[in-house]
Amino acid sequence: MNVRSVILFGICTFGGLVLGSWSGVLILKHLGSSRGIAVNLSPSDSRLLEEIQGLWQLPDHPVWIKVSPDGTVLECRSNRGVFVVLGKATFQSGGVLAWDVPQWGKETISLSEGSLLLSHADGASAYARPTRLPGEDCGPKLGL
Repeated sequence: MNVRSVILFGICTFGGLVLGSWSGVLILKHLGSSRGIAVNLSPSDSRLLEEIQGLWQLPDHPVWIKVSPDGTVLECRSNRGVFVVLGKATFQSGGVLAWDVPQWGKETISLSEGSLLLSHADGASAYARPTRLPGEDCGPKLGL
């Protein structure tokens, strides 16, 4: 099986995960644990991950998604600074996002005519490339 090597360095600030790459296998290792979780990406998953990298916005809503090259996905939802919800997902094989927010569960991610589609139990949400950057409530949380 051909897999694309995912290059990443550093420490993820969510959940104490150390991320690394070796021979095309994405390694996730929880700090303080000797166990690692390896996730192989097929060529089609690697292409999808490459195509969806960057910032996306739910049109007309203060909801932002940032997809990183290592498969980490952050979503920030803001209600004009009143409250902010931040969720983190991991890109998995088959274009599945596994969210750390239990109520969000898993979603399937795809591209359609330049839109990022997240399919979930309640339907689907279509995100577009933003015309503006998120404000101070979400920008720093997304690393912008």
